[in-house]
Amino acid sequence: MVARDDSDEERVLEGIKSGLRGVVDRHGAAADLVSAIRAVASGYVWFVPVVMERVVRWALSAAPLPLPSAPVGVLSETERVVLDCLAKGMLSSEISRQLGITEATVRSHVHHTLTKLGLRNRAQAVAFAYKYGLVGP
Repeated sequence: MVARDDSDEERVLEGIKSGLRGVVDRHGAAADLVSAIRAVASGYVWFVPVVMERVVRWALSAAPLPLPSAPVGVLSETERVVLDCLAKGMLSSEISRQLGITEATVRSHVHHTLTKLGLRNRAQAVAFAYKYGLVGP
């Protein structure tokens, strides 16, 4: 844990990447420090509210990661639509009805999308779509 005096977002985020799990106020109450230590020791995180608010505000305003140009560029328009449907939680049967294609064709598009993006399963495809801003929350 570190004292809150150096709590700018980038330093805190770098700290989190390096294993930081708590930020306390240097001038805070001893009971808060004990609570923070217990929380972190139990596997939780502990950030003073002002730091948490700034980090959350920064995270909400952050743009999605830039798309890796090569993989996404190789997807056909239908594969992009199928990926969007997957990310929305739709089943193959629902995608089939929405696009007016057979379920076998949907599975084929899913297979080609996974192959082109170097992914192993639908869950990874959904994570990819959200990570790179292909779909909104």
